[in-house]
Amino acid sequence: MRLRLLGRFGVAAPHDESMPIQLPTKKTGALLAYLGMSSDYAASREELAALLWGGCSDQQARQSLRQALALLRKELPSSVFMTDTKIVRLDAPSWSIDAREFGSFACSQSAEDLARAARSFTGDFLSGFILEEEAFEEWISGQRTRLQHAAAQLCETFVRRPDLVIDPNQALAATDQLIALDPLREDWHRLAIALYARYRGKNEALSRASNFAGVLQRELGVAPERETRAMLETLRSADVAAPIPGPSEGVQHDTGLPLNGDRPDSAAIAPAITPVVAPRRNFLTRRPDGMTVAALALAGILVAAGTFASEPLHTILGLGPSTSFPSPTALGAPPDPWRSPAAAHEAQLPKGIIPIVVLPFANPGGSDEPGQLIADMFTDDLTNTLSRLPSFRVISRQTARSYRSQAVDVARLGTELQVRYVLEGRVRLQDDNLRVNVELINPATRLSVWSGRVERRGADRQGVRDEIVSRLARELQFEVLPIESQQLSNDFDADALAYRGWAALSQVNLEGYKEALALFNKALERDPKNLSAQLGIGAYHARMGAQVLDTEPGGHRSKAEEILRQVLVRDPESSQAHFYLALALNRLPTLPEALEHLERAIKIDPSDASAHAQIGNSLIRSGKVSEGLEHVRYAMLLSPRDPIMPVWLEFAGNAELEVGDYREAIAMFERSITINPNYPRSWAGLVAAYALANHPGEARRVAAKLRTFAPNLENEDLPKHFGRSENSKLHEGLVLAFSPDR
Repeated sequence: MRLRLLGRFGVAAPHDESMPIQLPTKKTGALLAYLGMSSDYAASREELAALLWGGCSDQQARQSLRQALALLRKELPSSVFMTDTKIVRLDAPSWSIDAREFGSFACSQSAEDLARAARSFTGDFLSGFILEEEAFEEWISGQRTRLQHAAAQLCETFVRRPDLVIDPNQALAATDQLIALDPLREDWHRLAIALYARYRGKNEALSRASNFAGVLQRELGVAPERETRAMLETLRSADVAAPIPGPSEGVQHDTGLPLNGDRPDSAAIAPAITPVVAPRRNFLTRRPDGMTVAALALAGILVAAGTFASEPLHTILGLGPSTSFPSPTALGAPPDPWRSPAAAHEAQLPKGIIPIVVLPFANPGGSDEPGQLIADMFTDDLTNTLSRLPSFRVISRQTARSYRSQAVDVARLGTELQVRYVLEGRVRLQDDNLRVNVELINPATRLSVWSGRVERRGADRQGVRDEIVSRLARELQFEVLPIESQQLSNDFDADALAYRGWAALSQVNLEGYKEALALFNKALERDPKNLSAQLGIGAYHARMGAQVLDTEPGGHRSKAEEILRQVLVRDPESSQAHFYLALALNRLPTLPEALEHLERAIKIDPSDASAHAQIGNSLIRSGKVSEGLEHVRYAMLLSPRDPIMPVWLEFAGNAELEVGDYREAIAMFERSITINPNYPRSWAGLVAAYALANHPGEARRVAAKLRTFAPNLENEDLPKHFGRSENSKLHEGLVLAFSPDR
């Protein structure tokens, strides 16, 4: 069995990771995670009951544990875990657990082991896994700290021992992933500066170091530490050699580099990515109030009506299109002038517009503690950000502040302010440890619809915002959008139908897309001028064409282009329309126009991770493989739990095909399939990778699955249908796999 604990939680059978096992409850997953990380793969029943049901009586906790074990027995083979009256144990030889393997490989002095560690380092431990059990959360925190230390040790080894670096790109990606966990950890940035100077050159290192210094000054009001300044002075004055190319450019594993830094850049110098700066170039526009793009991303995702997938080609030139939910005017409603919160009635708002109040974040340490200032700043940032989005009506901060330090009845508050959601938060600062808890409450039911928790070392407001955006904000989207759609399930006016269509479109599968199309068409029957529905139909066709979910991708692209050009005539500033038009134009002959639309979309919504991934896709397809792969990895860091992650992994797999690393390509395609087994392009990539790696038996096995996506096509037609460009390795591998001689 394969247990994935780094990044997104997952369980899969050992020989069929394309079919992940869906566990019935989150606590069954937590139970597996705890056993999997225990030193002997075992724990007592008493220990598990206290860990996962600490708020219950002993009898209730034991009963709940018995029920959880019974559920696991239904989902897992009986041989993989055992129980008796006192102990629950996993059968160690039956399990492969990425976090355990990473901890072991990261401490190795073998180049191959270190490369495996770098490949498996895909995110924080149980990222986004919230259970609301204090003992379990404390255990997770300890595991995260331990594995982060292992990741730092891995990156330090890459700095000290360049002879152990097989693939510089992997070393750089591991360091970037480490920094994403805590963007203000200066010692981690020094490791990144060292590696970037060695493998990307002096200028790249200094540029990234400058970006980090700017973040320190802006967010904490401090300059870099003395060690960092000394290192940068050494780098500036040094005659640094040209960047060292990676293996794909002809360099062998043993680079022959000095171990102790005969070159000044081999000791510790090279630029690290900042959490909100796109790779290579910064196309993110500066906001008037200086808030980071990460906070804007939280709000954009909170809108919960946006696109899961967007597939644009945002290029290094600074490109194009994408949007969150259409504005009230775009929905066909008259402009909605801002009213005082107490007078603004929800019934006056167009469907899909969400009234919300951000209550002042609480600081249990008291109003005189430094944490209160951080709490106030965080409250203001979120209020400002949400207020800029047309899909929200945000109660003014002055009104919200009147509820500070009061015991608030959320039901009464919802009635007084006529809001649909109340966002609460708590900030606790203890020594150098900062913990932020956020909860979104429906005042009509007094129930929490989403909660998130972030814990960091240091009073790092930007880091907290980034963590919420990259780890939890997408989860907020998944919660709010279906809830809002369900509330409108018996509402059949055009706006409500269109909103429900966008919710269906976020399901990332053919059935969801078909449901979305039906809802959009019904909306247009009731209001032929409904812009949200018209845009939705264009988005449907753009996705169908880009993802090759039937045998007519060209027809879908043409329909999308026609519809979306009409939408842009009516609303030239719709970032979604620009984005999806770029997706429809995502072919080499029309790539320049697609990039123009992407430029406008990114300016409107600079935090769209899918747009950045599509930039990488376009660069990969145009021959700039390493540059494109960097953009794809950036998207993965920006939104590691994104529903469109299978597409990004397919992009990465295609890049590995182009450089001839078929083993890594297979790993990328298999990861994509594990997350979404119904995405045909990843199956196509896996067929090609096996064929090019001279594994004809595996290629035939996977090809049988690929044929099910286009059963009416002949073998000779499949490479053209799934193979993207005829000059690509993907196309070459598919031709090889489906040739009559194979």
